[in-house]
This record gives sequence, C-alpha cells and structure tokens, in this order.
Amino acid sequence: MKNFQFLSGDINWQTYGAKWYKQVDDTTYHIIELINMWDATGEEDQDKYAIELVEIDLSNYFEKQLDEAISCCGWSDEQIDNMTPLMLLESCHDYGYGAPMGFWSGNNYSKLLKSAKDESNRLSDNDYHENRMNRSVNQLGSTACEYSQGDFTSAMIRGIANGNMDAKIIGKIHGLKSDDIKEIESDESLKNFNLYC
Repeated sequence: MKNFQFLSGDINWQTYGAKWYKQVDDTTYHIIELINMWDATGEEDQDKYAIELVEIDLSNYFEKQLDEAISCCGWSDEQIDNMTPLMLLESCHDYGYGAPMGFWSGNNYSKLLKSAKDESNRLSDNDYHENRMNRSVNQLGSTACEYSQGDFTSAMIRGIANGNMDAKIIGKIHGLKSDDIKEIESDESLKNFNLYC
C-alpha cells in the first residue's frame, strides 16, 4: 500500500478486512477500506471483496458533528482528552462521514486495491476532483460533497423542485406538508438548490 499507512483492522486483513489512509493536505485524508464480504455476511454467492475509497476533510465538520462521531465510537474519557487526528479520522469514518470517491468489488484484492490507489492519485487533479465531488452518489441525487457533510436536504429540495417522486416521499418523511411541497415545486430557483457545496 505505497503512500498509504495502516489505520485499523486485523493483521490478517485479507480475511477480516482493514483500512489504510493517506494524508492529502493538512486536514484532508483518503481512506481505503477493504471488506471481505464472505466473512462479513456469510454469503459466498457474491464477490469476495468490496473496496471503498472515501475522502474526509476534518475541517468540514462542526464541533457538534465531531463530538457525535467521537461519542459513537466508545472512546474513554482519557482517550477523548488525548484525541489524535488519526483517532478523529477513524471516528469520522466509522460514523459515516466522508465523500464516497470510488467503489470496487471482485475476487482479486490486489487489483481492487490498485484501482482505489490509482483513483486516489487521480484526485490530485483539481478539475477531476471537482467533477468527482459534484457527481451524484445516491438515489436522492446528493453530490459527494453534500454526502460528506451529511446534507441530504439539498438533494431533497432539488428533487422536489424538479418533480422527483422519491424526493417528495423523503420530504414527507422529514415532516414537509403538502403545501410545503407545492411551494418548493413552484419555485424555479430551487431546481439547483445547494446549502453548502
């Protein structure tokens, strides 16, 4: 794992999985996670390995978000008082923060890891990185940038404004009334709505 360092996992990572990280700048990291799906699910009628590349910029999160990530990981008070950037990085990743930058599955972990490392290297190109951060990464239409910040509201509002039925259902689940949905649908400016990115 050239340019990547071990973050967490088992010494027998081919069987039980692991994570590696690369520091991109002062606050931004790439994490590659390998999961042995046969071990994780007990199902062998699927690709054996799943590899995910995630980008986490620790400067994107508010103190409350970081506290939530830390508290979910079961750190002791003493560990929290001595929290290192890598402990914080691991907490954020475990909590689900981060921009999904690539996913690969197959039975040859060496090829999959190489694909993830190659993608990490490609992301050093600013135009390519911007393109990847602005692409849709879920059914709702959240961009990777929005997803990394836990912002599903932007995609929901854009979806409603563009007549997406799934977005309307999510809006209802989040407490929007029919009048709220109609108001969003009638506002042309909300078709490109974005809170943060």
